Amino acid sequence: DGSDHGWGGNYFLFGGGLEGRRILGNYPEGFAESDPTNIGRGRILPTKSWDALWYGVSRWYGVDDDTDMDHVLPNNQIFGCDLLSEWDLYKTGNEKISGCGGSMISFDLSVNLNQPRYLTGKEQKNACSEAIQ
Repeated sequence: DGSDHGWGGNYFLFGGGLEGRRILGNYPEGFAESDPTNIGRGRILPTKSWDALWYGVSRWYGVDDDTDMDHVLPNNQIFGCDLLSEWDLYKTGNEKISGCGGSMISFDLSVNLNQPRYLTGKEQKNACSEAIQ
């Protein structure tokens, strides 16, 4: 199936302006075959990508334009709204993730899949768009 490493893992940020002493991401609910983070042979899929972390860092460094962000992080569109904003990482950060703003609403949504897995970023945004129409 190709390379399944390199897009997610454990990362540490150090600095005085960080909103620190936290772990961002989710620990697997279990290690059973039915857990969507279990991709087999003892491999657990991370819940936050490398792009998720660097999205917030890049915004903090001043990458404000979406076209520029696509150049800095070409895969950021894959992860939908599952990115870390400046606000998630820094004490003085902004709460902006492009395409994920607006009023917050709660709703129940059921999606039928042929196997346990997480939705892609594009599927997440499409589901949200459909739900609020």
